[in-house]
Amino acid sequence: IPIKIFRMKHVGMRGKLINSILPKVKSDIIWIVETDAYYDRDYLKNSMRHFEDPKVAGTIGRIHCWEIKTFLDRCREVELAARYRNYNPFTVWVIRTSTFRELGGFDERVWFFDDAMFGKVAKENGYRLVFEPKALWYHNEKSSLKVIARQRFKWGYAYLLTLRHYRWFPLYIPLWTAAVVLLGTSFVWNFSSQFLAAGAALFAGYTFYIGKDVFKVNKNPVYFVSITAIKLYKQFVT
Repeated sequence: IPIKIFRMKHVGMRGKLINSILPKVKSDIIWIVETDAYYDRDYLKNSMRHFEDPKVAGTIGRIHCWEIKTFLDRCREVELAARYRNYNPFTVWVIRTSTFRELGGFDERVWFFDDAMFGKVAKENGYRLVFEPKALWYHNEKSSLKVIARQRFKWGYAYLLTLRHYRWFPLYIPLWTAAVVLLGTSFVWNFSSQFLAAGAALFAGYTFYIGKDVFKVNKNPVYFVSITAIKLYKQFVT
């Protein structure tokens, strides 16, 4: 397979970079790979069969941890197993070139979530996003709490920029934020039992929400408590 390398000035946003290369692409399929991941040798082979349907905009494969060495790595692998149990993709990495061009490529005004925005636009235009469980790839997942905190801060900042650009602030308030507001209000109002109860119920409900899929995969209470705590921590940092 011939390889072509394009060198260009750093443009800051991934969407701008990929869109700038798009006019030079002559293939029917674009495969966007991540620098901190490696892919099964049959990844593309298992992905390509879905493109027989002209309404398929792209596919995404099943992700695993790059390597499993620590307890956090094992927790992350169980979490991924829960996520991909009945996965409905919101983004794709193997993309039909003609559809990518038709929909204008990636949104160049957002950071990190340009792929999710493309998936949203594709669905709105009647295209399908397909999850292929046999297309395996292995991502260098973050296992250190310090590194996770740094990563989640960047994601949170990127999410803030996306919210600001699309003006979604009233629609997307994280549940933990609502819980904190309720609890804070209860302190201001002399520890109102109603607000405390509402905050506790909201927090408990969110904990159950993020842990229920994990429990379906692994009923070990130690894993359930550990993974739920880690997901709560990551959500709070974000």
